[in-house]
Amino acid sequence: MLREYFPAALAAFEDLDAPELLNTATDPASAAQLSLEDISAELRRARRRGVEAEAAAIQAALRTPQLTQPASITAAYTVGVRAQIALLTTLNTQTSTRRLRSAAASPASAWS
Repeated sequence: MLREYFPAALAAFEDLDAPELLNTATDPASAAQLSLEDISAELRRARRRGVEAEAAAIQAALRTPQLTQPASITAAYTVGVRAQIALLTTLNTQTSTRRLRSAAASPASAWS
């Protein structure tokens, strides 16, 4: 989906392990306006290392010129991306919760 209307996001968020950052800027115009401080804050919340260098690389990628879609198309894609981010965030939370429950229920896992 990102490839269709926001290809810079694919370059900026190579691993997409911090979906909150993409949720902050789901379209090219808002992403290009993100400050280094905003990007760095999201990366810190995601417990990333090398925040300053990564934030600068992400900001540069988001500000590269790119072809754009009409506003109505961008708006529709933005809704879809936000829905997918919500789904991924929920799945990540459920996976983490299940791992914690599994570890607590299995005494053998405490020694691993």
